[in-house]
Parts: sequence; C-alpha cells; structure tokens
Amino acid sequence: MNHEEAVVLVRYVRACCPQQAIDEYTPDAWHDLLGDLDIDACRAAVVTIVRRQPFVAPAEIRAEVRRVREERIAAQRLEAPTPDAAEREEVYRQQLWVILQRAADGHMPFKAIPGRASSGPSEAFMRTRTAEDRDRVLAQTVACPADRCPARPGEPCRPRPGEPPMSAWHPNRLRLARNEELLPDINPVPSLDELEAEAGR
Repeated sequence: MNHEEAVVLVRYVRACCPQQAIDEYTPDAWHDLLGDLDIDACRAAVVTIVRRQPFVAPAEIRAEVRRVREERIAAQRLEAPTPDAAEREEVYRQQLWVILQRAADGHMPFKAIPGRASSGPSEAFMRTRTAEDRDRVLAQTVACPADRCPARPGEPCRPRPGEPPMSAWHPNRLRLARNEELLPDINPVPSLDELEAEAGR
C-alpha cells in the first residue's frame, strides 16, 4: 500500500469508527505500520474487526490479514515446484515462496473440473468432432501397443522413441481403444534369439 492508499484506509476507518481518534499524522503512522500489506486486504480486515468492536488498531488489521492469508494457504491443495527446481535449493525455495504468496493472495490456479468416473472424452465433445477427430481422440485414450512406439495415453504415436510424432496413429492403437482384435505387427521388434541368429549368419 502506498501513502495515498494509507490515507484512503484511514478515512475508511474514520467512516466506520467515527469515535476513533484520528489526526493529520495518522495516515503517516499507518503507512509505516501497514505499508507492506495490500489495501484491499486491509479494508476487508477493517470490516471484519469493526463488526466485533468499535475501534481498530493497525496491529489488529495486520493480525486479521495474516489470519485470512493463513486460512487461504491451508484451504489450498498447493502445487509443487517444478521437478527441475529440486536440483537447486535456491530455485526451489523461490518457486515455493511464489506458490505460497499466490495462495495467500487468493490467486491460485482455477480448480480443475471434477472428472467423470470413466475415462475418455465426454459425449458432447465427441459429437462436435469429425470421424477422424473422434478416432484420434479415442486412440489417444490408451497407450500404443506397437512394439517400437513409446506413446502413453494422451500422447501422439511415434515411429520409434526419440523421433518426431506422427500425424496419424498406429492402427492397433485405435483397435485397442475400440476393444477390437489386434492385427499382427508389421514391423515387430526382433527377439534376442532372432538378433543372435541374424548376427551368426
């Protein structure tokens, strides 16, 4: 809160508590005591305090703001810092501090919409898609059964690990998602015995 906001806060307190002693130096003192807090959080604290007592002290405002922030943090399921931050303590602490500040300020990410009991896309979503879109979405609900494809559910198929994703999917992936019989793999990964026999030629 800047000095002008401190003046506004003191005027607000004076309007809420007309019997409270306030002079021309009160905004300066309150700015010194509450300058690190947000004006909106302080106003909300004043409202809470005035509802239970006729006078407001800066220490009570600070205590109320702290209580609200601690409640917000306790009510949130906090996201963890990124895994790469765990390697460097300073980065991890910084990310954790940002997460706690966002939770205390009430600016955490939106809560996820609760999922359905069954996996897969909703019927409304599937009705708006073309047949190819529906097949692509359906295929990505399962891991690819192709021997060399590393695709997990939600990921596109790849010809081999480390190669760019394919624009289509392996046929058996869609068949697996539809609970259909799988076709024999066209390019199966050779077994160890086959590799040794081929090397012995």
